[in-house]
Amino acid sequence: MGDGHTAVASREEGFSLVELGVVLLVIGILIGIGLSAFRGAARAAELAAVRQRVMSAYRAEQALKISTGVYLGTATEQRRALLRKEEPGLDWGSMSEANGEDVIVRVGRYTAAGKLHRQSWVCVESVASSGQRVAVANLSVGPDAGTYFAEGSQRLCRSPRTFIGWSTLSW
Repeated sequence: MGDGHTAVASREEGFSLVELGVVLLVIGILIGIGLSAFRGAARAAELAAVRQRVMSAYRAEQALKISTGVYLGTATEQRRALLRKEEPGLDWGSMSEANGEDVIVRVGRYTAAGKLHRQSWVCVESVASSGQRVAVANLSVGPDAGTYFAEGSQRLCRSPRTFIGWSTLSW
């Protein structure tokens, strides 16, 4: 009896290396899942901010069209200055690629029923830091007249032919 008691009493208490390794592995997996979910939420929040920026720019362009009779676009500094007055919280970019917080606005003419209509479409585009682009476009004449929404990795605001296939509901 004394021998059995001695063997139990001399055994050290604690965790083995295998048990500690399993615990660390589980903790690492949980941290990985948490970081992945956080990154996904951060990307979704940034994309929502880009959508909001595009819609603010679109509303400013629409308001100026009502008051001036034409879409302005961002082709010249004078036009960007008018847009800044309408929506000062945005960085109105040039006609070149949108970068960072820039919003670009392209306008153009469209032929419907054999007639050329000037200033008949507007397309507002911005890009997230991930490279994801967001755009809203409005075509004001012809059978395809309406508002269109799109997201993608390539430049979106090219011509009415590119955005007629976009969604007409929302992003």
